[in-house]
Amino acid sequence: MSRPTAVSGARRRPAGRPPQRSSRRWQAPLGSPARRLTIGLVGCALIASALGVRAVQLQAFDPGSNAVYAQNETLRTTAIPATRGAITDRNGELLVSSEPAVHIVADPTIVASNGLDPAEMGLRSRLKASAGPGLIAGILYNRLGGNFEEYYNILRRSTGDEGQPLRYAVVSRNVRDYKNVLVTQDLSNLGYVGIDEEQAPVRHYPQGTLAANLLGFMVYDQALDEAKQYPWSGGGGLELALNTNLAGVDGREVYEATSYGRIPTGSTVLEAPQNGVSYELTIDAGLQYQVEQRLQQAVAEHKASSGVAIVMNVKNGELLALANYPTFDPNDLGAAKAENLSNQALTEVYEPGSVEKVLTMAALLDSGLVTPQTRVLIPSYIMSGGRTLNDDSPHGTLSFTATGVLAHSSNIGTALLTRQIDKGQLSDYLTSFGLGQATGLAW
Repeated sequence: MSRPTAVSGARRRPAGRPPQRSSRRWQAPLGSPARRLTIGLVGCALIASALGVRAVQLQAFDPGSNAVYAQNETLRTTAIPATRGAITDRNGELLVSSEPAVHIVADPTIVASNGLDPAEMGLRSRLKASAGPGLIAGILYNRLGGNFEEYYNILRRSTGDEGQPLRYAVVSRNVRDYKNVLVTQDLSNLGYVGIDEEQAPVRHYPQGTLAANLLGFMVYDQALDEAKQYPWSGGGGLELALNTNLAGVDGREVYEATSYGRIPTGSTVLEAPQNGVSYELTIDAGLQYQVEQRLQQAVAEHKASSGVAIVMNVKNGELLALANYPTFDPNDLGAAKAENLSNQALTEVYEPGSVEKVLTMAALLDSGLVTPQTRVLIPSYIMSGGRTLNDDSPHGTLSFTATGVLAHSSNIGTALLTRQIDKGQLSDYLTSFGLGQATGLAW
């Protein structure tokens, strides 16, 4: 039997023992520094080339439109409301005026960071900014009243309905100037920004209900508000009929701003507003008050649902007083009833009735067919148009002058006298008085 041949330098592994692996790991060969530098330089060159191409595109091919786009991104426009015209009585007594007031508005994006760049804010600045909505809401509640939670929720809201950052929100409307000054001072003392103001004059009726149905009232116009214009316009009476002239033309301010507010050194363009026209009425405020008081008493005495009274200057047709009852206070429109807002003396259908006798008698006198002393026998009734015509109260045969016919408002006497004038001629007279024609009233 032969023996295994021994191999020089080799060891025999004991039976049942697994082979041992080398403890030395495999290592990749070191990269070439020159190659890495080359790749880095090529990458930088490609980036620089891309930026260069973009710069040439912006500056050489379409610099104008790109400059306009960049400028428009920084421009903001704010309306400057015109002062609405005043209304006075014939003696200059103020009936309607506009008082300075503002809408307090917020930029929640600025409020959230207190006007600082979030990337550059330290811990102290972040803590101050986070406390801002609550402290600002507290100032507004203290100075303006209202609801603290509503203020706080408006200031804390970061996005609009479409998910975009919220840059504009109305916090409080129609704030009197002196209250707004107090709010501004408090914010300045605490060092908070993001709250601004928009001019929004308030319409004021210093006489309350006096001539309210004639003067009218103001209503909120959402379309104007969305267009960033003064959102109130005439809703009735002279406020509506004369709205265009009373309102004037709003101005505007165009300025540069970033996401953190107005640029102090940026350009500003102002277009001054054109204030509205003021009007002096023929109404006498003192007489108007007396007529309204007497009208209210008469309505109550006769248990009527409503009443109107008009006082005119018979020499020139000027309206000296025009009263409606029930009426309303245009300073508190929310408490008014809809049926009391109209001017019934001008808008309700009125059947002339016995008032038309005055026009008929004027036609007879002017045509020379009768005189104030012309006498007429008035039976208890007559036939007219196939029907029986009576007076208001039964009576026997009476003898009246034309003056008496008018004074007693006799239907029979007026009809008998009118039979002396040609129908076409009478129609011409009545037409000349304006019957059958539009009144020309704007409301």
